[in-house]
Amino acid sequence: MGKEFSLLPARNVNRNYLKYLRHVTKDARQNYGLTPLTLHALFFMYDLEFFTEEYLRENYSMMSRIKNYALVLSPIIKLGHVGIYFNKNSASNETRQMLKLDGGVGYKARYAITQQGRLLIQRFYRKLEGDEAIYLDDDA
Repeated sequence: MGKEFSLLPARNVNRNYLKYLRHVTKDARQNYGLTPLTLHALFFMYDLEFFTEEYLRENYSMMSRIKNYALVLSPIIKLGHVGIYFNKNSASNETRQMLKLDGGVGYKARYAITQQGRLLIQRFYRKLEGDEAIYLDDDA
């Protein structure tokens, strides 16, 4: 009689973990210093072995090169969640051959999520799926 909500039977709902996305986003900002833009970028990068800044810009952020680096890539690099996978100076001959790089003009650095970043994203997935608690301050 005085119910405020009623859950549907589990068989009628396949996935519903995105209902906690707002809570996880607030948790990421409050406890890990990630903005919604950087958090979602990490979710986007999670299944990539490596990527270029251009790939990230064209497929995720859709903003200018300077803004993409300043607002997305640079903050998560500073936090240690993303690092340089290899660049012009660090790529081995085998890597250059595999990727058909001659090291000339137009060579782009490749970035990757660090182990720290992967563990953090796995934690956020557990929080989204209800397997780990989300801690927020009362005034958040």
